[in-house]
Amino acid sequence: MNFVKENNELIENPLNQMNERLEKVLTKIIADHNSHAKWINLLSYLEFIGSRKIFKTQKNGFISEELLKHASDEARHALILKQMIGKITENENFQYYDSKYMINAYSGFRYIQNLDSMVKKQLLKISAFKEDFSYMCYVYVSYVIEVRANWLYAIYSGLLSKTGSNVNVSAIISDEVRHLDDMTCEIGKLDPNSESNIVYFLNKEGLLFERFLCNLEKSLN
Repeated sequence: MNFVKENNELIENPLNQMNERLEKVLTKIIADHNSHAKWINLLSYLEFIGSRKIFKTQKNGFISEELLKHASDEARHALILKQMIGKITENENFQYYDSKYMINAYSGFRYIQNLDSMVKKQLLKISAFKEDFSYMCYVYVSYVIEVRANWLYAIYSGLLSKTGSNVNVSAIISDEVRHLDDMTCEIGKLDPNSESNIVYFLNKEGLLFERFLCNLEKSLN
């Protein structure tokens, strides 16, 4: 297993043995316009939540230029995905984040919330991070999500190309790769025990994503 160090290579999640399952699910979703629109709306919703959480995690007015850029990128992704829905359906109800117009919406929301709570609970045990607790939560939550997002968007993008879809997420992938590089650098600078913490967080995230994927599979049956 290759860990991220100064070369900023993408870490390999030990629980990422789900490629075939995700490909099978996404192939089924892409084949149906309504399901595909709901999937894209879910992705947009999760990007929106990510942007909102970046601001909520920061206390004492510590909002740097880089943090603002990250949050604005996530919000922009949410908008890009919303606009892509118009390539699939003319149903105007998809402009809203209503659970009826998203696939597996509650499970996706719980995935983000549980991931956030898991990271906070673990970092509270590390006394070295007490002064920078909010920022370290932001860095680690962002890092773990970016690892998953890079994996998921890569599989999704490949299937879109394979099926000849007019939906394209390459611009989003480019941003997510940069975000992962940024978070990797921050972790390397701020956490001398980054390797062990990364393993812990990625294993826990893997369990949370497994639950999300199971619910997504069930929702299509």
